Order: sequence, then C-alpha cells, then structure tokens
Amino acid sequence: MEPPLKSNAASIAIELIPPDFVQRNKENRRALSQKLVILSVSLLVGGLVAYGWFFAEDRRYSIDGVKTTGIITSYQSQTTSSKGGTRTTHTISYNYAADEGTTLTGSDAVKCWRHLPATGSPLNPKSGQPIEVEYLRSNPNTSRINIRNRFDTEYELAINAIVASIVILMIRFINSFPIRLRIQIYGVLFTLGGLAIVAAFLYLLLKMSRDSRAARDISDYLWVLIFFLFMITPFVIAFIWFGWSMLKRSRRSFEDPREMLNLASMPPLGNRITIFCQRWLGRDDVIILDHQKRWVHFFNCHSIRGFFSRSLDLYSCAIDSINIVEHVMSTKNGEVPQVHLISKDGRTILGLNKPGVNEFIELLRTPAENPAVSSTRG
Repeated sequence: MEPPLKSNAASIAIELIPPDFVQRNKENRRALSQKLVILSVSLLVGGLVAYGWFFAEDRRYSIDGVKTTGIITSYQSQTTSSKGGTRTTHTISYNYAADEGTTLTGSDAVKCWRHLPATGSPLNPKSGQPIEVEYLRSNPNTSRINIRNRFDTEYELAINAIVASIVILMIRFINSFPIRLRIQIYGVLFTLGGLAIVAAFLYLLLKMSRDSRAARDISDYLWVLIFFLFMITPFVIAFIWFGWSMLKRSRRSFEDPREMLNLASMPPLGNRITIFCQRWLGRDDVIILDHQKRWVHFFNCHSIRGFFSRSLDLYSCAIDSINIVEHVMSTKNGEVPQVHLISKDGRTILGLNKPGVNEFIELLRTPAENPAVSSTRG
C-alpha cells in the first residue's frame, strides 16, 4: 500500500498540458475499440465465409466428382518475379470424355509453386499430353484439373483470419480493463511469449535427439544452436524485457496524470505545478514543473547516458540546470522538429509537433511562480 502523500494535494494549483489530455485519451480509446470490433468482425466473417466456400467446393467434387483422363489442347503461362524467386501459373485448356461418351472442353489454372496435381503434366504442360481431371456427374460441363492440395493455402489464410479476429477481440476485451491491470496483463503476455519461444526451441532439440539421423550428425545441433543464438535470442530478450518493463511501470500508469500525486515516490511539491503528459505505446510520460520550488520531475521519460540508454522511473533536478536545445531530425518522411531537455545525467526528447510541447517549453524557459494563467485545483 502506498504511504501518504508528502504534499497536501488540495492546496496545490494544478495545470495540465495539454488541458484535454484525459478526455482525448478516452475518446481515442473509444475510437480504437470501435475500429478493433469492426476489424475483428470483418476478419471473422471473411474467414468463415472463405473457409466455408472452399470446403463446399471440395465437398461437392468429393461427393459428385468423377475422375477421368483428359488431353491438353493448349496452355498459357504467366511468370511473376518477387524477392523470393519466380512464380509460374499455367492456364491449361483440355478435352475430356464424360460418361455419356461426349467430348467436353475445360480450362483450369495451375499455380506451379504450390499446387500438387495428380499427374505431373500440368507443371510442364505440352499439347497432346494426358492430364487427370475431374468433373461433376450432375453437371459434366463443370470440371477442373485434379489437384490434391488445391485450397490448402486458402484454408490456411481463412484460419489465420479467424485466429486474428479472436486475438483482436481479446485485445479489445483487455483494453476495457483499468489501465494498471491492462498493462499488467500485456506484460504477462509478452513475458510468456518470450518463454514460449524458449520452450519451442527446447522442444525442437528434444525432437532432433529422438531422430536417429540427427543424433549421429552433431552438425545439425550446431546449426540449430547457431540459428537460435543469432536469430531467436534477440526476440526472446526483447519479449521478456518488454514484458518485465510493462509489469514494472504499471504502478506508474494512470488514466488521469493528477493521480500521480498519490505516489509515495513523489517529492514534496510547492503550491503550484504544471503537469505535461503524453502517451506513447501505452506508456505514460509525465513531466511535473514545480513553479514555486523551481524543480522539474521526469517520470518514465528521462534517459540516462551510458552504453545502454534506459529511461528512469523518476528523475528530478533544478529547472536552471536543464539545457533546452532544439533539434531537427531527418527521416524518410521528412524533417521532424524536436527539443532536447538535457541534464547532467541524461536527456528527454520531445517532438515540437506534439500537442502542448511548445507551451510547456515556454514555461520551462520562464518558470514564474504565479503567472497569470488559469489553473485547476487537484
């Protein structure tokens, strides 16, 4: 339980920058929730409809289909190039004989990079080659080339869409919790994700140890270990570190920044403060300017110098010791104006195009104790 506040919050005049921070966050969360619900429902309906259509198509041929041998009459090939190589699709026309003894024509596409036809001729077609096709007994004019895994990729995409819709719905459900509990849940999930990657790697090693061929070839283990160390380890560290950091900072996350005055770690404050707040990836960055005592307190946003830079939970220093430096960062989307608040131990970087930043910087430059500005009581 938090010890009592060192300052009398009722006697402190509090100004928020931007003043509509709390209301805007509520509106953004409401809008995000609506978008997540729409996206989830769209993916769920689309995945179910797609899976049902492909299943019905395969089911129709499995019940009413008749296999026969046709002859290729002509074909057209189309090849596309991508970073992964080339992909060739053959559109093949063919003749086949139905049960009635009539000769019918049909056409179908074969995607060589993923389709497995019953006969090899569709992968390298030539006129006059035999080809295995199937047609519907109830409608002999409807036919297709016999491809065993025709809709495997489509099934996979449909299932992924359904799974994605469920995950998005879970995110929407988690986002309805209070912010502390919400961040704690995400922290646990990220930590478990990192541990799951480790478990998958150990399972792979165990599976290889049971394989007689792999057991005789030590190089297989070496390659797997090298792959894990150089490819998987950074993801494991990132997942576990991010999850742990979310769990650690959940105590300092609030819907209203004024609630931070109840923290036991909050230093004694003067009779008037200005709270600058912004939220980035669910993290609350708060800077409290104490006009009377001429101090500034950074929460979650002051990075200390060193080989590994990290943000301190709380950093306090005198206003006069802060060096304010404007900087322009060049990105692929253009130039981004920034301001650096530099202390003797580290710095805080704020985007000048963010709401309230310019107003707060002016207060840092002229921190009058009782300026003629409107304020709200905490």
